[in-house]
Amino acid sequence: MKRLFITAASTAIIGVLTFTGCSAPNDGAANITVSDAKVRRALPGQTTAMGMLTIENTGGADTLLSVSSPISERIELHTHIVTDDGVMKMRRVEMMQIAANSTLTLKSGGEHLMIFNAVIADDAAIAPLTLTFKNSGDMTVKAMIVEPGQMMRHGKMDHSGH
Repeated sequence: MKRLFITAASTAIIGVLTFTGCSAPNDGAANITVSDAKVRRALPGQTTAMGMLTIENTGGADTLLSVSSPISERIELHTHIVTDDGVMKMRRVEMMQIAANSTLTLKSGGEHLMIFNAVIADDAAIAPLTLTFKNSGDMTVKAMIVEPGQMMRHGKMDHSGH
């Protein structure tokens, strides 16, 4: 018959293992939702469309690593920078940080998606976009197709161009 001896040291180890095992599995995990996803068609004679959306994170920090879609073989994450001489330029970024409990809005004039060689049917109303996050994995959203010059205001289409 084997005997099991529990010492003070082994009791402390068991206590530590039990304590560390008690934390909730999603503690500090990102909680991502995506809304207002739009793809603005390319301007006439051009092939580059733009993607805009809002990422809300009600959990821990996460990182947007990439975006893909069947409408393009190449989608880049972009931002605008102002050069030393005051000129605004677009630049590709490798990733976009989404801080804990924050919102990241991708829009014209700020962070946005550049969709190169976009192939969007004339009658298409939506395009799927798959966002890949470092912690949250892949999330596919349906982006509304909008024409150049169209903007969304308070959930309704505004054709005024303002």
